[in-house]
Amino acid sequence: MTKRATPNRSAATPKSLAQLPALFTTCETLAQPFEAVLPASVVFTNAARIGFDAFERRMVNSTYRSRLAPFDPVVLGKLPSGTTMLGGDSYWIWHEAFLVSDQINPLVGNWPQSFEELNAMPFETETIDEPCLLVARYGDVTWGHWVGEILPRAIMAERAHPGRFRFVVGQAITTMSAARSYATAILESLAAFGIGNDRVLQIRPDRHYRFKSLHAVSGIWSMAGMNPVVMDVMRGAMRNSIVPAGHQRLAILRRGNQTRRFSNSDAVERLLSERRFHRPSIESLSFSEQVGLFLDAEMIFGVQGSGLINLIFAPQGVRVISMAPGAWPDSYFHPLIQAREGWHADLRGPTLWGGEGLQRDAPFMAIESDIVAAIEHLEQAPAVVGRSGMIELAGATLPRRLGGKLMDVVFGTAGNAADYTRFGWSHPEATHTWAVGPFSTMRLPKPHDNSGIVLELDVVALVLDRGLVGRPLDVVVNGVPVGGAVVDSFSTIALVLPPACLAGHEWLDIVFIHPVCLSPRRTGHGDDDRETAISFLALRLMAIDGVQTGEQRAAA
Repeated sequence: MTKRATPNRSAATPKSLAQLPALFTTCETLAQPFEAVLPASVVFTNAARIGFDAFERRMVNSTYRSRLAPFDPVVLGKLPSGTTMLGGDSYWIWHEAFLVSDQINPLVGNWPQSFEELNAMPFETETIDEPCLLVARYGDVTWGHWVGEILPRAIMAERAHPGRFRFVVGQAITTMSAARSYATAILESLAAFGIGNDRVLQIRPDRHYRFKSLHAVSGIWSMAGMNPVVMDVMRGAMRNSIVPAGHQRLAILRRGNQTRRFSNSDAVERLLSERRFHRPSIESLSFSEQVGLFLDAEMIFGVQGSGLINLIFAPQGVRVISMAPGAWPDSYFHPLIQAREGWHADLRGPTLWGGEGLQRDAPFMAIESDIVAAIEHLEQAPAVVGRSGMIELAGATLPRRLGGKLMDVVFGTAGNAADYTRFGWSHPEATHTWAVGPFSTMRLPKPHDNSGIVLELDVVALVLDRGLVGRPLDVVVNGVPVGGAVVDSFSTIALVLPPACLAGHEWLDIVFIHPVCLSPRRTGHGDDDRETAISFLALRLMAIDGVQTGEQRAAA
């Protein structure tokens, strides 16, 4: 039941921002917090070959590597009675002194002013009595954000309480037209998970809404990516209701899109046709037909964009070629591949950006020979790992999968690093310790389990000079060079320790080489005379788990 009220602008103004869980009066955990190992997935990249060397090194030492990733709980909660949604297609939610930060587009600057402007709009306020679930949110006009971030909240709530809620969705994306439209796909995606049109509460842009029983789901995405439990729920539901299309190779192309399109699209289409890729016009397909394409696809080609969000429904071990312009550091889809224990070829193309709009959205060129190389690498991806459990990529050795933590060293005043640091360190500060001079040393006890060890470093370099792109860091363990990186901001560096630096040693004697060491005084940034190089926050020694091939897992 709903009832309409006369315009009623409250004089109250929220004093601060709060995340959804902070406002929940009651809550229910739909998925528990957990940690999962995201395996190394990238077996080929061409970034350095087209001039993006620093970008490739950064990706190898951060995004591409295997890591132990924490995932937040998925929580269904009830918001206080009287919670209000502002009109104007803002979807801003507030109650008394708090405005929900989850609903505010990060691009919004002065939120108090924006709130006043929205709240002052001469709209009627409609009161909603029945239990509702908040679905409407910024970004819902982009298919990738809808399927990957917004729709999953509705799915998890419906799974926990079938038939209980009406679902609050914007009128703009749920109003059908005579021809197939974005609204058609939105309503199809809800219906595929048991949410019919009769349970969709369309939010009009010319109204404010006050809810007596509004619920919301939080926690679908963490820093590590989309919650794998939610991915499995979505894929499992579709696997039980949709027949796979049966195409082993699938190409998702952006034919009708003006952003991130190939400048040599005809050549790319011919190449993919020769390599037996099915190339549908995915925008003309129903939601179920789109999902069916991905359910059993063994190899998928696509530009980083909304078309790849259906990787949520891809099978374990899927092989993916993604393309993007230049050094655009998007990592939205890579965790989806890692969660599926897949294999990834990350290709870049020279951008044709002319200085207008966003560089990441400009047309770009796909290098045909690199596409061929990517396909060939993915065709033999498990063999790249072999018995050692390692991937050789861009001159670096990456472990396919990490195991348990063998040692944890924390720098800073409350940490334990002082027990292990030797030469070339300044005094500990609150969260870190600066390495000073051209090199610094540590001595660590060698773990008993040394069949495979990864040395991880959390480090920061302050790049103060305009001409200084980054500060090099090389690491030597027991006299054996094990690798390094150019550090230009906060970085997590993962280095595999080869057997030569472990055998016959009781300790791990580590030398960090950082030749670019400049004092803030010398660079005109203060009166600190320390020849600072790189700031160390943490060091970890991680075990490397063995890797099973798909055949071995199936046999087990």
